[in-house]
Amino acid sequence: MDEFHALFAVDIEDFSGHRDVDLPVLQIAMRTAVDAAFADCGLSAVWRSVDFLESTGDGLLAILPLASLATLVDRLPGKLQERLAEGAPGLRGRGMRLRIRLAVHVGMTDGTRAEAPGVSRALVDVCRLLDGGPLRDALKLSDPLVTHTALLVSEAAFTAFVAAGRTGLSPSQFTQVEVEVKRFRQPAYLYVPVPSRGQQPPGASPGRPARPGPPADSGAVTNSVSGSTFHGPVIQGRDMPSIDLRSYRTSEAAPDGRE
Repeated sequence: MDEFHALFAVDIEDFSGHRDVDLPVLQIAMRTAVDAAFADCGLSAVWRSVDFLESTGDGLLAILPLASLATLVDRLPGKLQERLAEGAPGLRGRGMRLRIRLAVHVGMTDGTRAEAPGVSRALVDVCRLLDGGPLRDALKLSDPLVTHTALLVSEAAFTAFVAAGRTGLSPSQFTQVEVEVKRFRQPAYLYVPVPSRGQQPPGASPGRPARPGPPADSGAVTNSVSGSTFHGPVIQGRDMPSIDLRSYRTSEAAPDGRE
């Protein structure tokens, strides 16, 4: 039966840019880092018992309990950053680089359905977030020796969990962006646990945005994260669309072995 779940998607940056013989190494390294990050967050048991988990070759797609969503947003990215930073020197010594994009969404789906498990608009949408330009730019325009992962959170998940105070992060730690992929066009919220500045966007001068900023009377500001500049309103946590999850369990999942 369709219920609210956390949708979680993972993708390796520039996977196909590596040699064919290196691809299995990167895939295994990605799985190892993600598994370790879940354990570091106290979600190892949840991750091991997940009903829907698919490998996409260069990433992962999972449907998790709604109770895990807060941890996916406020703790997992930082823990994954640490694990990737630990493994980066060894991979660089072999001519490889592992950086990971993350996307989190909340929506109705059923990962246990006998036929077409997980197939839903929510699953499609989290894949669109993962493929969006803002998330790709967050890594592309940052220092690859410093920033190893970035997260994009859907508007629904941001409103119900971050803006509502259900995570340990402040809304001000996110940058609002617009995601356009195929027919998908929605706002989303970018979070980079360890931001850095890499190369400037084409045509940009140092310290200046690549495109004109918003009009002075638009009520918008320019937010820069990881060297990529996005335009949008400051998130104040008020007058935002709401999603009623009161009838669903929204507390964080308990650490391994505890209810």
